[in-house]
Amino acid sequence: MSLECEIFQQEKNIKKKEEKDNEEEKEEDQYTDEITEDCIICFRPLNSTGEHQISSLKCGHVFGKCCIKEWLNTKHKDNQTRCPICGKFASIKEIYPVYSKYMIIDEKELEKEKEDYKAVKRQKLETQKEYNSVIESYNNILQEVKDTKIAIQSYESQLRKLRWNPQQQNYLMKKFSLISTWKISNKRNISKVFTFNNKDNIIYVTKSKSIDEHGVLGINLETNMAVDYINLHKRQIKDLKYNTYKDILLTASMDRTVKLYSANKKNIISSVNVDSPSWSCCWSKKDENKFFVGLSNNQINTYDLRQLNKPLDIISSSNESHIKGKPVHSLFYISKQETKTFNSQLSECYDGILGASLDEIFFCKRNHQPSLVDNTPSDTFFENTNLHANPNEPPTSNIPSYRDNSLSDIASSPLDGKGNMNSDQYHLPSSDNTKFLTTSNKNYSFLSWNEEHTSITSLNYDIHSNQCIVTSRKGTPIANKFATVYTIGYLNYDPDSLFKKRHSIVARNEQNLITKAALYTQLNTDNCYAIVSDVHAKSICIWQISWNDENSLGVHSLCQEIQSYEEGPILDVDVCTIKDSNYLCALNENKLFIHQSN
Repeated sequence: MSLECEIFQQEKNIKKKEEKDNEEEKEEDQYTDEITEDCIICFRPLNSTGEHQISSLKCGHVFGKCCIKEWLNTKHKDNQTRCPICGKFASIKEIYPVYSKYMIIDEKELEKEKEDYKAVKRQKLETQKEYNSVIESYNNILQEVKDTKIAIQSYESQLRKLRWNPQQQNYLMKKFSLISTWKISNKRNISKVFTFNNKDNIIYVTKSKSIDEHGVLGINLETNMAVDYINLHKRQIKDLKYNTYKDILLTASMDRTVKLYSANKKNIISSVNVDSPSWSCCWSKKDENKFFVGLSNNQINTYDLRQLNKPLDIISSSNESHIKGKPVHSLFYISKQETKTFNSQLSECYDGILGASLDEIFFCKRNHQPSLVDNTPSDTFFENTNLHANPNEPPTSNIPSYRDNSLSDIASSPLDGKGNMNSDQYHLPSSDNTKFLTTSNKNYSFLSWNEEHTSITSLNYDIHSNQCIVTSRKGTPIANKFATVYTIGYLNYDPDSLFKKRHSIVARNEQNLITKAALYTQLNTDNCYAIVSDVHAKSICIWQISWNDENSLGVHSLCQEIQSYEEGPILDVDVCTIKDSNYLCALNENKLFIHQSN
């Protein structure tokens, strides 16, 4: 009905336009005597434009421009360049155009132009009708695509359930065997962390060449060849993540910069300065243009690739802007859509950031995403958000750094004899012995939690099982290392159901280095495994994670222990999946060990 009204309105406007044109034609007829004067040389009507435009000499007599020019050129040969009417001397330079109030137009051409105009109007109305029909068809097809995607996700979930056999709970894990060893350098204390590019099957390993030269080495898992080395930072690289949609490598360093490296162009596309040393980073799975950086002052900065001059948002668990916390060493973005895809049994889930610092685990539920699409200035986000840190405040110089990933260095300064962080050095608030701390920003709801973990050393998240593994230490710096597995429930955003403890694995003997653990789910099964390094034994322990029949008690058993011989303790470990094969990659201070499942 609205389309018919629009067409009727357009036809009505056309009629008004034609009536107005007719009125103007009547007014032009009143001045016919003024504009139909003929040229005295050729006796043709004068025109307002063109070669026969009305032109005047200095004496004031009017002629056609081409006629008077030809007249004067002819008489110039005989030195008789005079006005044809009054006989006064004149020259070509003295010819001036005369602009009439109304243009003299050929009636035949005018009628032809009017007919063409009406034809174009009719064609425009027909085109508008076709356009409206195409838009309606497009919207219908778009809705069908959305419905089809929902149906596909439902079918994929059902297919995974059909492929899974309950008897596989006791299925023996495929053992890992060493297939290659990459020697990063002959020196020690060279590498710390790595990340996996599952699009090109490339592992990016941090590599330090000197005190002020730190970069990343790429290794292709399929070809077992080095890709390239990129020099990025002047101080140690603490974390790096790869964006498969943009083909950009994100690195966080202690030199207070965050670098963005393009894998396609092989160059650094941008460098972002931050107020404090950066310890961790991650990409948003909701918007591939956004990424998050965890800083040493317990802040998380949100950035957008399209506007890197300042953070879109700053997130912190501190309730006051002058309070500084402990470094955020782990960050993972949890996507609501991805979580529901692999865990359809969840009744409710959220988009947000899962992370950890030395004294707490936290989850930041996204309430409102700062965006450049709505043209909202970044200052607006800063004003409307309860920021807990002053971006203009100069960075503190007494923030400790973990050289060589050694916890013994922490014990000498920031950790006291009980394993607690020195609150004076980090300006920590007084503890109230509460298990959970919740703060609310406009953009994020921050929930932090510490189940009596004195020092949390790493956090990792497995999307397939919706579980996270936390490694921590209790007591003195030579106490045992604990690896705790939690299921993330998302029920009513309550801490007791958000982090549900499943397993607690105690490592053997003393642990004096900061090492990372990992979780992975075996292909085509629901079997989940925890990979924890044992520093004293210089080995990697793979534990099978399962539950009792009532699904109320976590049960774990050691499936495999991989010896790293005398190569030093494993600092970072993860499982990379290529097609139907799992690759267990373990990194120590100067070597990368690649194991493949049999």
